[in-house]
Amino acid sequence: MITPNKTTGSARVDRAPGGQKAESERRRGLQEGRIYLIWWMVILAIICIGYATTFWI
Repeated sequence: MITPNKTTGSARVDRAPGGQKAESERRRGLQEGRIYLIWWMVILAIICIGYATTFWI
C-alpha cells in the first residue's frame, strides 16, 4: 500500500513540469516549422529563378 502512494505522488509532481515542458516544446516546434517553411520558400524561389534564367537564355 505504501509503494502505490509514492508512485501516485511522484506522478502528480511530474505532471505539472511535464505540461510546462510540452508547451515550451510546442512553441519551439512552431518556430522551427516557420524557419523550415521560410527556407523551403527561399530554395524554391532560387530553383525557379535558375530554371527561368536557363530557359530565357
